[in-house]
Amino acid sequence: MKQLLIDNKELFLKIEKIENKLTAYDKDFQSIFIILKNYYNILRRLKEIQLVFLIRKRNSGYKTLLLSMKEM
Repeated sequence: MKQLLIDNKELFLKIEKIENKLTAYDKDFQSIFIILKNYYNILRRLKEIQLVFLIRKRNSGYKTLLLSMKEM
C-alpha cells in the first residue's frame, strides 16, 4: 500500500509538471495570437490609406499623383 502511494505521488508530480508547462505554452500562444491580430489590423489600416505624391513637372509646377492602397 505504501509503494502504491509513493508511485501515485510521483505520477501526480509528473502530471503537475506537464500541466504547468502546458499552461505556460497556452500563455505564449495567446500572446502570439494577440500580436498576429494587431499586425493584421495594422495591415488592414494601411490598405485604407491614400498616398499623395507631388511630382514636379518640367516648367509648369507640380502634378498630383494619388495612389490608393485599396487598389493594391
